[in-house]
Amino acid sequence: MTMTPKHTFTFRAYQQDIDCTNRMSLASVVRALLNAACMAADDNRFGTIQLNQNGLTWVLSRLSLKIDRLPESEHNFQISTWIEACNNIVSTRNFLITDESGVELGSACSMWSIIDLNTRQPINLMTQNYLLEAVQGDKVSCPRPRHIALPAEPDSCMEHKVVYSDLDFNRHVNSTRYIDWMMNALPISVVEANEIAGCTINYSAESHFGENVVVVQKTEESSSSCGIKRDEKPVCTMKIDWKIKN
Repeated sequence: MTMTPKHTFTFRAYQQDIDCTNRMSLASVVRALLNAACMAADDNRFGTIQLNQNGLTWVLSRLSLKIDRLPESEHNFQISTWIEACNNIVSTRNFLITDESGVELGSACSMWSIIDLNTRQPINLMTQNYLLEAVQGDKVSCPRPRHIALPAEPDSCMEHKVVYSDLDFNRHVNSTRYIDWMMNALPISVVEANEIAGCTINYSAESHFGENVVVVQKTEESSSSCGIKRDEKPVCTMKIDWKIKN
């Protein structure tokens, strides 16, 4: 089968994707990125549906974004995506976000593994020839995602119980719901006075229906560190870098 190394998809920022800043919310942007990744993998025949048939699935472990400008309401934008590199455990997938004129709005870098659905352990990606054939190699200006720790002395804590609307088809909390929870924990004054210049997200553990988690955040002058923990262990962590709104 012939692989398509790079895919480009057109999206639209609908009103339901817009937050109180009149731009796409961070969760909506990440949702579009993940949809682009899924469609590209499906087209190359190694998407989640195909992997599930062999008892495997993709798992997102880290994601970083560099944002120049978030899409506005009812504007189209494009996401190009490709696999930059692959090693035994991690596949690195990059994204380039542009407006309708081709002007860059941002870029992103993500790290993925394939796990066995029965053992929940990662498989050796270097044995998956179909994946290696899709490696394209191009980098983006966004740095690779780094480790993000839970804030040691948070400014605030809030509890959340996992409910139906938090779950995805794998019956665990959807990746973008974690982002919503952490954004909800931030002071609204910070969100309204600033724009997101970039962020890094670490996904460390799964959460399931009925579980109780604690969402924490600490905001400093130009950044916010957020985290979700269960039994004092990290489930998801995020750091946002802010720039003052023009």
